[in-house]
Amino acid sequence: MNGLANWAAAYARACETNNPSAAAALFTEDAVYYTTPFEKPWEGRDEIVSNWSETIDVLQGFECRCDPVAVSGDIGVARWWAIYPSTGVEFSSVFVITFSKEGRAAEFREWYMSRERDE
Repeated sequence: MNGLANWAAAYARACETNNPSAAAALFTEDAVYYTTPFEKPWEGRDEIVSNWSETIDVLQGFECRCDPVAVSGDIGVARWWAIYPSTGVEFSSVFVITFSKEGRAAEFREWYMSRERDE
């Protein structure tokens, strides 16, 4: 589970710092990233980083956490949580990640829920 924990921590750091290079290092060159179960996935590291950067850039100044839940073989499950103070939106997600032998994400699937926080 240490590999998943390290990957999850690196993913959260890349998001919080909006660091495309750090994000790129997390995925294989031919990775597939499903942002929802029903949308066409982002295909390949370049498309993943480009789309990821646009999304993160819009949502500057947020807090996040990515905690490992389970590992079975080359598949890891993690829980993601993020709050965007500028919009008041909070996300809770589950990530299912298939890892390459090198420990990079070859397939990334996300299921999320969001809500507007009452503060």
